[in-house]
Amino acid sequence: MKRVAYWIVAIMMLVVAVPAHSQSKEAKKAVKKIQKAERKKEKNAQLIENRKQFLSLIEDKTFVLEAHTLYDRYFNSYFVTPSTNFVMVDGDKLVMQLGFNHRVGFNGLGGITIEGRIASYEIIEGKENGPLTIRTQVTSPILGGSTVTMSIYNDGHATANVISSFGSKITFSGNFVDHESTTAFKGFPSYY
Repeated sequence: MKRVAYWIVAIMMLVVAVPAHSQSKEAKKAVKKIQKAERKKEKNAQLIENRKQFLSLIEDKTFVLEAHTLYDRYFNSYFVTPSTNFVMVDGDKLVMQLGFNHRVGFNGLGGITIEGRIASYEIIEGKENGPLTIRTQVTSPILGGSTVTMSIYNDGHATANVISSFGSKITFSGNFVDHESTTAFKGFPSYY
């Protein structure tokens, strides 16, 4: 009789424990789902805040695109150092610089530094989750008239397509930062 009572108690404990365990799994899943939704909401709020800050920098014309990758007109990619490869807008002046390690260049950094004046500057805001776009015409002694189209995404990634009046094209891809946060340093400008 004791043996039967023992088995009955064991079966009852098993019947009670299994639903409790499954409820525990469901509760954990619900908590994870809520946490995931909260993280997504926080990320969206951060992206919206980033967009506001980026728009302010764009309107003030005080920003730098620090490039970590360059693309030529055939879309060949070149990984570069952000501190020596950048596009900088400072008021009505635009500076584009290329600097390659272990090369000899006009700017002392193994590349070229081109300064130009901004002739036109257009900001296109687009959709809230889309990029901010800048279209600008730049005149410089080296490239003549150039078109620079920049796209700045809410996560801080940016691209700049530079097309010269001679048909040459280069794309800078990297991070969008303000003047105070930049690590970029300018070489000697080229005037020929």
